[in-house]
Amino acid sequence: MAAAVLLIVLIIGIGGLSFLSGCTAPAAEPEPGEIISGTLYQLQDGRFAPLAEGQQPSTAPLQPWTVQQRVSDLAVLGERVYLGVNGYGIAELDPQTENELDFTYFYDPLIFRYRTVTTLIPERNEDSLLCHLYFNRLLNVVSHTELKLQGISLLRLDPSSGIYGFVTPPYQEEHPEWEAVGFVPVTPVELFLQWKYSDRNRTLFSYSRFDLAALEEEEVESLDYRRSYGFGDARRTDALQVLLGEARRLLDTPGISTAYQLHIRSDGQPLPRRYEYHPEDFTSADQIRLYTLYGAKYGNSHLLLLPDGLLLQSSAGTRQLRRYRLPPLPADHPYTQLLVHGQKLIAGWEQTAFTEVGAAGIFFANLALIP
Repeated sequence: MAAAVLLIVLIIGIGGLSFLSGCTAPAAEPEPGEIISGTLYQLQDGRFAPLAEGQQPSTAPLQPWTVQQRVSDLAVLGERVYLGVNGYGIAELDPQTENELDFTYFYDPLIFRYRTVTTLIPERNEDSLLCHLYFNRLLNVVSHTELKLQGISLLRLDPSSGIYGFVTPPYQEEHPEWEAVGFVPVTPVELFLQWKYSDRNRTLFSYSRFDLAALEEEEVESLDYRRSYGFGDARRTDALQVLLGEARRLLDTPGISTAYQLHIRSDGQPLPRRYEYHPEDFTSADQIRLYTLYGAKYGNSHLLLLPDGLLLQSSAGTRQLRRYRLPPLPADHPYTQLLVHGQKLIAGWEQTAFTEVGAAGIFFANLALIP
């Protein structure tokens, strides 16, 4: 899936090769760490409801991750934080709130229901947010023929008016039956898209580079699309190397070759930086696993969030680690997204069960105590 801590565990048999992709940490005694005080919120019919201190999330019916309500991405525009709420739209919160958070909801079921939200991009010049979404035909609860609106891939939200505008790439205008199932923003205006066409007899893919500023698009090769991710080597940044080493110590499993993708946000930057690490035997091992982890550059420190809520901090000029811990959740409720804005931390969480998601929400905290 695109742009999330990997929400599911997939085991795909390919000629004896098993690929395990997941975010649930191996069962073990939790690492100690200073508890961060904050509030858990659970999504209930698209609204964020606060949980009392010590209260665990309530159960929710399982649905495919592609259509279930969950926080799929986070972004900052001005002083406000925006959350992509799958199946509903975009929610806004003011992180300066001292007590219970106040949310504003920009929801449109005609557009978002049964579609998968992947990415939010703040457009500071436009004071708007760009949103990518698509209809997943394999994991869904309705047929694409039941959608009232067809051919939607990119939207632009103007928070001041609450109005969504459609952004239609030239490729989609020429091929309205194709869907942009993949989306990689290199910059806020340089976008790579993976287009897919399916019918009963065949499935076709095409790739393009879209210049959002000029509204110009060109077809590219699949290799160009893959390269657009631009993963850096996590081991070449001292702080990330320390964090990666600790993550590997805690998450690696004997007998399984484990790779990592790190998405690191910096306050004031519209897009996260992407890093990767994979062992030398990753493509030849009998069993392989990929973890996608989220972190943040916070002052002179880097933070990395592990699925069980352990928050690792590594500061510049030292190889020492500090450990913090988000509120404990049930074992099948991993933490996912992470965003730090000013002195505030927002982390996503969700209940995962193979290709399905149940309860979901966020954790919100003040980071003033972390140097």
